[in-house]
Amino acid sequence: NFQSLCAVYGAITSSSIYSLESAWLHVPDKHKHRFEEIKHYFVTANNMANLRTLHKDRNPPMIPYTGIYLQDLIQTEERFKEKMLREQMKATNASSQQSQHNNNNNSN
Repeated sequence: NFQSLCAVYGAITSSSIYSLESAWLHVPDKHKHRFEEIKHYFVTANNMANLRTLHKDRNPPMIPYTGIYLQDLIQTEERFKEKMLREQMKATNASSQQSQHNNNNNSN
C-alpha cells in the first residue's frame, strides 16, 4: 500500500517529528535502516523515478501512490494548454497576415 506508506513517510519526515532527536535515539537500528530504504523511494528527482520503478516491479494487487498519477495529469493538462495557446497564436498571426495581405492588394 504505497498510498499509506507515503502518508506515514510524510508524517515521520514532518519537522515536528523529525526534529525529536532524543526520540530517534531510542529507535532500533533495524528500523532506522528500513527508514533509510523507504526514504530512497520518495526522492523527488527525475519525476519520482525510484517510486515509479518500485510500482512497476510490484505484482498486483497493490495500492499505488496516486500522487504520481495526479502530477502526471496536471503536467499533461499544462502541456495541452500550452499547445492550444501556441496553435491559437499561430492562427491569429496567420489571420492577421492574411488581412494585411488583402489590404495591400485592395490598395493597389
